[in-house]
Amino acid sequence: MRLALELHKIAKREAFSVYSLPYRCYYDYLRNRAKNPSDRLMLNPCWPSPGYPIDKVIRVEKSEFVIPENESGSRTLEDLFCYQNLKPEIREQVDLIRKRFCPWDDGEIFNDTWKKYFLKYLQGYDFNTFGCFDFFGATPGELPPEYGLVDDSQITLLVTVYSRLQNEYSKDKDRYSYEEPADREEYHYLYQNEPFTLARTKEDIDNEIENAKLLNRPMSGAEIAALYKRYGIE
Repeated sequence: MRLALELHKIAKREAFSVYSLPYRCYYDYLRNRAKNPSDRLMLNPCWPSPGYPIDKVIRVEKSEFVIPENESGSRTLEDLFCYQNLKPEIREQVDLIRKRFCPWDDGEIFNDTWKKYFLKYLQGYDFNTFGCFDFFGATPGELPPEYGLVDDSQITLLVTVYSRLQNEYSKDKDRYSYEEPADREEYHYLYQNEPFTLARTKEDIDNEIENAKLLNRPMSGAEIAALYKRYGIE
């Protein structure tokens, strides 16, 4: 149950906002990787590269975020100190880093580069059975403000769009099929999934190490040492 909840949080936070994938597709991908460890690189915001080089991201203090007053105190660090809550001047700096290292982010959704890397993850689903939760990991009343008001007509549009994208892959599999890149231990401490680094405490890092174990991706001694060093923690 704890693993399922952790994967749900990740998929809900990242599926649409990072990869433009339906929640259900990304959640199933994460669950399969957690249950079946692989020597292949996992999806990340710079895919198919290993992530943002840690020496190219910026370090951000908690004071450089604006947390909405109605945010629940039970939300995680990742929920609170996220891109959406960055002060505008910091977000501009982060946007430059994102555009530099994200190969499919050119301002056009579902462009050819995105299709090349992500159409394969839409296969095996009947999008006609998808509802709001399948697309977003939440009911309409639980969606964050940036999604706006989601109604039946918008769900119908999403069904149409993702069904069409799914068919594109079926018609030209050779064009969109590829082998996921191999993973390497050094990637885990030379790259990261965020274009900024939040100043963190030892307790924060210890929780991240425990979460990695939970997701069946335990960190090596070298990774843990590099993680502590990155945040200046003895």
